[in-house]
Amino acid sequence: SLSECLPDVEVSCHGGAKIRFGADSRAAEATLAVREQARVRSRSPDHVSKMGRRQVDLIIFDFDGVLVDTAEDIANAANFTLQYYGIPRVSVEVVRSHIGGGAEALMRELLREGHEDLLGEAAALFTTKYSECYDVRTSLFAGVREVLEHFLAAGKRMAIATNKVESLTNGLIRKLGL
Repeated sequence: SLSECLPDVEVSCHGGAKIRFGADSRAAEATLAVREQARVRSRSPDHVSKMGRRQVDLIIFDFDGVLVDTAEDIANAANFTLQYYGIPRVSVEVVRSHIGGGAEALMRELLREGHEDLLGEAAALFTTKYSECYDVRTSLFAGVREVLEHFLAAGKRMAIATNKVESLTNGLIRKLGL
């Protein structure tokens, strides 16, 4: 199952480089690792099939916005936080456009000018509130289960790169049956 690849995955790249993915990893690090692995493998004849295509051994997915739609739950926690400080609510689409950089980056984008001093406290409040409602509306995007089952049946190793708190990620993986 996909959850067996979590929480810590170490990728060995050609030439001995090792990259570790875990609870504190960023999606950007995963992207760089995949690009490096592809670049190295593209020059290595033993990793090219007879048809000339590169073989992929490990597929690393971003979590929020790629596998699962977490926008409504994140927006609910963000709007709770904004209202706590007397700041007007924002739409789910506004929140969706800022997902991906973690709690502090999200709150930095959503706090209005003049509220920069609240950033640390607001990010902590958001994180607390999100941990209470992270699995209410979150769901897999259409077709994701089938894609993951296809890769699993094909013997591909899979992992998730996310900056979401590990316990919440694992909770969603269990709830969504990944």
